[in-house]
Parts: sequence; C-alpha cells; structure tokens
Amino acid sequence: MTYCVIDINALKHNFKVLKANTASKICAVIKADAYGHGLIQTVRALAEADCFGVARANEAIALRDANINNDILLMGSFDDKATLKELIDNNIILTIHCYDELKLLTQLAKKHNGIIKTHLKIDSGMNRLGISDKETLDKILNHMSQIGNIKCDGIYTHYATSDSDVSYLEEQYNKFCKLTKTYKIKKHSANSAAVFQGKKYHMDMVRAGIMLYGYIDKNLKTYDGQKVCDIIKPAMGVYADIVQIKSLDADSYIGYDKAYKTQRPFKIAIISIGYGDGYPRLVNTGHVIIKNKRCNILGKVCMDLMAVDITDVKNVSYKDKAEIFGKNLGADVVAEWNKTISYDILCSVTKRVKKIWI
Repeated sequence: MTYCVIDINALKHNFKVLKANTASKICAVIKADAYGHGLIQTVRALAEADCFGVARANEAIALRDANINNDILLMGSFDDKATLKELIDNNIILTIHCYDELKLLTQLAKKHNGIIKTHLKIDSGMNRLGISDKETLDKILNHMSQIGNIKCDGIYTHYATSDSDVSYLEEQYNKFCKLTKTYKIKKHSANSAAVFQGKKYHMDMVRAGIMLYGYIDKNLKTYDGQKVCDIIKPAMGVYADIVQIKSLDADSYIGYDKAYKTQRPFKIAIISIGYGDGYPRLVNTGHVIIKNKRCNILGKVCMDLMAVDITDVKNVSYKDKAEIFGKNLGADVVAEWNKTISYDILCSVTKRVKKIWI
C-alpha cells in the first residue's frame, strides 16, 4: 500500500508560528486541495484563520457545503453566470481582475438583494491576472460606486520574487502603494516569504500558503532571529510498502530501457510507488528512507513501482516501510532532484494514494 499521512498538529503549529510573526489578519491559502493535504480537513485544522484563499469556484463551494462559515476569498477568475450566481448566493468574496469581470458581475448584482463583497487584484509586476494602471482602477471603482450592492472590501497584489529577488519585491511593493494610496480600502500583499521580509508588507492581512504546510526558503528568519525552516514542520509524509526483495548478480539490468546496470552483486527492494501516485519519473536519481538509511533509486521510476538499493541496510523485511518524503526527507529535497519546487511535489500526490489524518 502507498499512503499519505497528514499531521494536523503540524498544520496548527505552523499557523501559530505565522501568527507569532504578524499582527495582521491571516488568510490561509488552501487552494489545490490545500496543497494536496485535503481541503476540508486542513480548513478545520486552521479554523483560527480570518479568511481562506481559494483559486477555483468549486473549492469555495465545497467549503460552504462543509458548513465552513469563515470568509472565503476566491482569488481566481469567474467566467459564467451560473457559477457566479452560486458564488454570490454562498457569500464568497470575489476578486475583480479586470473591467470585463465587473461588467459580468454587474448584470447579476441588479437581481441580487444583498451586498456582494469583492477585492480588487493589482498586477504590480507578476504580469498574470490583475489591474495594471490607475486609469482602469479608477474606472472600476467609479463603476462600483454607482452599483449600490457591489462593495470593494479589499485590494491586493501578489509578489513574484519574495524569496528570490528582494529588489523586485520592493519594486512591486512601491508600484502597489503608488496605485492604491488614494483609496482607503483594506490592503494585503504578503505571501509566505514576504511575511518574513519586513513588516511593511503585512498591511491589513497576510496570505500564507506554503509555510503552513511546512516549507519555506531556508534563508528566511522569524522576527526573533530563528530560521523559519527550522521551526515549522512538514505536515505531509508519504510512505510505501516493500512488495518484493531480491538479490541481483553483477551485470544485471534494472527497469525499463536497461537504465541501471549493476557493477557488483546487489540487494534491491521493489517499492509500491511510482509516477501514477504522483512521484517524479526520476532515473537513477534520489533516494528513499528505509530503517533510517538512505536507499538509492535504481533505474527508472515506473507508473506503480520503483527499485531501490538495500544492499547495505541490514535485516530489511516486508514489514518495513519506505519513507518517500516527510519528516526525514523533505519534499523540497525530492523537488530538487526533479528541478522543481516543494509545492509541485505536494500537489502531485494522486487520489489513489490513501490519505490518513492524524
């Protein structure tokens, strides 16, 4: 069996670390099934959050269906009247990224009796979704003022380089402040990394994602001088069974395309995980942990299985589990082998991997 263990206490601990480092309100970002950790279970673990941030309409509706009553901010776009009406009826805070979205919203607002809360997204340099100029921003806000039941309750931006290029972070911050300084509207801009780059980025609310799940740039420090990565805890661990143990002679090939050739006698374990479970399709790269020992991956990772070297690990049996990533082997390390990021590894765990919350 391949299974994924989610540590609820780790999620709560990471939230406390965040809360200790900001006086602002907190939007917990739980998009993409809470970065693979399970949407509803994660939201319940992070119940102290002032708001939850999602990317898709179905995520927002799923929270309401589960009787989650916190504020929910839809950060993604909407493009059809049926979905938009459902969002409005469920009191979801909508993000306006452009004037065309506001026009669509206006059509439904006329038929809606209550207040529709919105936030405006400013594109300060990410060059994805958002309003890029003062003229459009003024046009949108002027239009809103004429529609009695559309309320702008916040205005925000998203940083492209908060953990890699502080000078560009500052450039985006300055552009955002310049565009919005004349408006007395609640503002937010800080993602996980920006929270620890300076308190000026915190504004009225911070939007934290990856740090809640136990990962962040290794150079960032808390405001009392500790490395953030040393005090937050990875919440997800993935484990797999050993399904066969075998001995190989020298000059034996392992896996598809004869990707690995043994230079000496080897003892290998076949592990019940592969790219069908969301693990990267590595080739003679990386390792897993068995009995607290590193066991190198041999050959190509298959859809359902991988082979690992247990030659130097004593007394391996079928009762032993392989840690694929978790507390002893970070998802960020696995990500490095595949030239990607921890987010990708966490979100890639597929539905056939059983989730267990502890």
